[in-house]
Amino acid sequence: MRIIFFFSFIISMSYSKTYSLLEVFELSYINSDEQKILNYQHQKEQEELEKSISSFYPKIDLKVEYKKINEFPVIVDGIELKKRKEKLDSTLSIEQTLYDRKKYIVYKQKNNSLKKSYLEKKNNKQLLMHEVINSYFETIYKKKQKELIEQKIKRTDKIIQKASSKYEAGLISKVDYLESKASRLELFAQIIQSDLELNLSKSNLLRLTGLNSIQINNNIKFFNLENIKYPKNESDFDNNFDIKLQNFLIKEAKLNKSESITGFEPKLSLSYEYLRDDVKGTDDQKKLSLILNISIFNGFYDLDNYQQKKIEELIQKSKQNKIIKETKQNIKNKIQNIKSYIKIINTYPKIIESKKFSLLSMQEGFKVGRKNIIDLLEKENRYFEKLNKLLEYKYLFIIEYTSLKKELGNLDINFLKKINGYTYE
Repeated sequence: MRIIFFFSFIISMSYSKTYSLLEVFELSYINSDEQKILNYQHQKEQEELEKSISSFYPKIDLKVEYKKINEFPVIVDGIELKKRKEKLDSTLSIEQTLYDRKKYIVYKQKNNSLKKSYLEKKNNKQLLMHEVINSYFETIYKKKQKELIEQKIKRTDKIIQKASSKYEAGLISKVDYLESKASRLELFAQIIQSDLELNLSKSNLLRLTGLNSIQINNNIKFFNLENIKYPKNESDFDNNFDIKLQNFLIKEAKLNKSESITGFEPKLSLSYEYLRDDVKGTDDQKKLSLILNISIFNGFYDLDNYQQKKIEELIQKSKQNKIIKETKQNIKNKIQNIKSYIKIINTYPKIIESKKFSLLSMQEGFKVGRKNIIDLLEKENRYFEKLNKLLEYKYLFIIEYTSLKKELGNLDINFLKKINGYTYE
């Protein structure tokens, strides 16, 4: 009996575990198929680089040729000694490239692709972190929204209960009483919608983590928002993924242009060949060759290819200018939004306090019959609207702050720890 109780306790503890933002990200990173794909892609690019390096090594071939025909003469020093029906020759050849710029360009291309794949891996981690933060705080936001609606229903029930007594006593009209009951039905519709949105947010967390169920922190508390550091210099934008990726694409275009020129350039190689004849008394053949290969004409293909690659480079450079302008503007907009959200978050408690005081005054007026139920419900709606709006601004602040970090290319584990500190059970 004790064993059964112990296992039941363990299972209940596993289901009741509250996952922090850091824990959710760690699970999501392990569970990410996209990250696994990019890891394999990175390994592939490493192998491609190794393969390009192997082209600089000498090429060694051993050719063994066995012939069997009706008969052929064996001639030594111009004299036919005998006839035989078979022959076995072996040839060892060694070839070393001395100059072929195309091979070097291919190596540079593969090295550039490897660095680009590493950047894509790093960026995917940032994208995953961004998605986890969004889903985590969205779930908190939707849960708090639902709690506000539930609070509003309880308060509305009390108001309707009082309204019912007043209606029976003939102190309020039937229209006002029915209107108050209708407002309660609207709240039930809102809570159904809220449940749907909350379950959708939770399903995103379950998809990311691979868990069957999940509990997270329910509350947000901000501190030291005035100490947020914003980028001041243009060099702070250099870590932006789109800008970095475009730099790799420009380099790739330059290398492609350089590769197209190699069609006009000579190639130089050294070849050594050793032929062993199995006829006794004959000398083995040795040959050392210096080979110069120059392309004379190929139908203007190389010239047209060069022009095409040159235009491609100009396109990538133009795209870079466009990306830099857009990135700078996006970052400026996000900084402005964040500053505005901080001001609103700091100001809203006073607004809510004012609305609460006004609501209490309205409640007192309703008790003594100076205010009708419609006015009271309207005041309730406005009060809860402000509470909900504060929740929304807190959520928007987190999302915009996270997006700014992603744009700057420094959305990392340190930032994750920082905003994890904003949450609590």
